[in-house]
Amino acid sequence: MESLSRLDVTRPVVLVTARVSLEEIDYASLPADAYVFREGDLAAEDHYWFGREVAAWFVAPRQAALQKVRSTVYRGDYEIGAVLTDLRRAQQLVGHTLEGMVRDGQVEDWADYLVGSSATASLLADPHPPGMLAVMLGTALSLGFEQVVLLDGQADGTYVGKIRRSILTEDAVGAGLRSTSRVAYSYELGHLKRLRDAFPQASIVDGAASEPLKQFVSHAPAAQGARMTPEAKQGSDLAGQRLYALRRTPSGERRVAYVTYFDDDGYFWGALAMARSLAKVSSYPLLALVPAGYRLPDVPYLPENLTVVRAPRIRNALFGGKHQGRFEYTFSKLGVFALTFLDRGVYLDADTVVLDGLDDLFDRDGLSAAPDFGFSLNREIFNSGVFAFRPDADVFRDMMAKNGTLESYDGGDQGFLNSYFPDVDWLDSSYNTLWRMLDSNPGVVGLGDVKVLHFVGPKPWNRDRDLPESLVGLWIDQLGPDYLGYLTLWQLARERARREAAETASAVERAATPPGEGTEAGTDDAPALEDTDGASTKRWLAARELMEAGRLDEAERVALRNLERWPGSVRNLRVLAQIQRRRGHRLESAGTWARMWTTAGRRAVGLGA
Repeated sequence: MESLSRLDVTRPVVLVTARVSLEEIDYASLPADAYVFREGDLAAEDHYWFGREVAAWFVAPRQAALQKVRSTVYRGDYEIGAVLTDLRRAQQLVGHTLEGMVRDGQVEDWADYLVGSSATASLLADPHPPGMLAVMLGTALSLGFEQVVLLDGQADGTYVGKIRRSILTEDAVGAGLRSTSRVAYSYELGHLKRLRDAFPQASIVDGAASEPLKQFVSHAPAAQGARMTPEAKQGSDLAGQRLYALRRTPSGERRVAYVTYFDDDGYFWGALAMARSLAKVSSYPLLALVPAGYRLPDVPYLPENLTVVRAPRIRNALFGGKHQGRFEYTFSKLGVFALTFLDRGVYLDADTVVLDGLDDLFDRDGLSAAPDFGFSLNREIFNSGVFAFRPDADVFRDMMAKNGTLESYDGGDQGFLNSYFPDVDWLDSSYNTLWRMLDSNPGVVGLGDVKVLHFVGPKPWNRDRDLPESLVGLWIDQLGPDYLGYLTLWQLARERARREAAETASAVERAATPPGEGTEAGTDDAPALEDTDGASTKRWLAARELMEAGRLDEAERVALRNLERWPGSVRNLRVLAQIQRRRGHRLESAGTWARMWTTAGRRAVGLGA
């Protein structure tokens, strides 16, 4: 291993903390010739997000982290120039493990570098010990680096309300982590500020797309010349898979890829069929953005053109009572604009199949999308199931800032994108043909003209009866017979789980229903409700139907009125909890759910409500 003193300090250096998540990497600001300082468990990465060469690997003096040093170094996945830690503390914890590496100079004490200047040496004497960001920055500055790019994922609120995932772990990190570590992190920012002031000649910039350090350092400018690009790890299950391909376009060579997103099992099967269909007409890779914590169904292999990339879920801040529940995390697809290692991407919903070539979309500029033709031919809005785009950290930051304030006519990503991109590069409807259009407007487009068929509404993996059998058969043909058996097993398991859940719920309701409720005899003497929409005279059904109609204020009044008459009504409690959740009143909803289950449990054992 080479000593850090041999590094060429005229080159830039990129400092990467373990808190960084995929959408926070602004590759446009990362020069390809930069040295990389890292921290965290490198072996946990599924890709080389910053290349194989790590000039300095900083390891926290914790037993679990130190025990991985030897195996990570000798495995050879990375070319590690130096391993740095708090050597005194490390030797107390795992001295026998690192003894030989220390003797051979493979593991060094970062204090030996920090004492190189009074400003960095003061970190060692500070009553609030520095975190890894300050240690890495202090080391780089003491060595003489004057071009420093920071990549830290400790956001300042830009991502409050959504789940992030570190590139080094499957664990979700987010608002909870930020709130519990805010005081400690404030001292870390204080160290950063003092180091910045002590080295005015150094250019210290923030390379994260979310600008977590924007109050202390400026955002990194675009890199001059070549920039860093990620790649799949060799020797891993992803070896041979690609995150992008190079394409010659009239505007020059571009890094390109298709992208999709899914976070449940149904859309997983959709993504498999779409990947298979895409591979028949394109050689370019398909990236599947999948949130942390979601486990893929058990299949023996994935399509060769499909690469799974763990990415965050982004909560729709517009989500509330008047919007459909499926819209709560539909903004997750906006994360494609943060894939800054791409020059151009084409997004495809997982409920599409590709029937003809789309590669020409990589040659276009701006946001390209097709009109939302379905039952009607409406060219005022575009459908967000297929669009070509240019990833841009500035655009992504702006989108996150406007999440919750920018108008969305449908409360979801489609309305948001239509508002954000008023000037769209219109595509022919064949690039995104909603299946209903084949029946409602057969003169406009036939199946033979379709490039992308979009299963909006009923899904073929559910065998929905609303879908023509011919289209379900087309989708199954794209999926392939080797996956069909696994899909059938999944469908059977899902139906069994639904049946068991329904039987359990029915048993609870029978035990919990108060005498007379839900029967005609029980409603004859009840006073009439103010039911202007003709809802059922069954009281809990009236509240539910109002809720489904989006009339949440009226539904809540009816449910509360019912509970005044029948305080132990489990059905009305359940409807009230659902209403409160749709209105965004999560704490109230949780309390009502707890009251419902308590009431049901007491009735089940004969204690009454």
